[in-house]
Amino acid sequence: MTDDASRIGLVLAGGRSVRFGDREKALAELDGRPLLAHAVDGLAPAVDGVVVSCRADQVAAFRGALSSVSASVAVAPDPVPDRGPAAGAAAGLSTVSAPLVAVATCDAPFVDAAFVEYLFETVGDRQGIVPRLDGHRQVAHAVYRSGPLERAVRDALANGDWSLHDAVARLDVADLSESQVLARTARRTFTDVNTPHDLRAIDADG
Repeated sequence: MTDDASRIGLVLAGGRSVRFGDREKALAELDGRPLLAHAVDGLAPAVDGVVVSCRADQVAAFRGALSSVSASVAVAPDPVPDRGPAAGAAAGLSTVSAPLVAVATCDAPFVDAAFVEYLFETVGDRQGIVPRLDGHRQVAHAVYRSGPLERAVRDALANGDWSLHDAVARLDVADLSESQVLARTARRTFTDVNTPHDLRAIDADG
């Protein structure tokens, strides 16, 4: 990433995706392109570059899958894999000097750059801004201050908490209500592909 970057996208892509079967979920194709490429390109207009956190064994395939994306992309392998989203976030954030980061996941193909831009503009002096939908914080569709988030994920890991929710609970973040969210973006923005059935259903919907 360039030293003058102020807004970075972080795509978490190091999970084993056991519900997806024996395929690499991030590389599964939607409309002829990998899900990972969709997520990166969704973030691209709102950020100065994107970091993809992953396992070391994914690096070569991911670089190939990202060869056609519009963003400047760096790949950050987790030195200790299989410790969950908090560890993936820590690996990615260790490469980031930009003060603000938008977090997404590799299985979210409908990231809305305009909504991400709105989150950047709205975060203000807080440590993050997190959308709420269906009664839940969407912590992997949110914007954070990079330094506090990195400290929070490392603190969570030190305490044996691997979830990004556990890390974000340590931060002073603002919640964006469901009505505020849906006034700015479509529910489809938060679609995650967890299983092959999910992917087929999205493909069928067009």
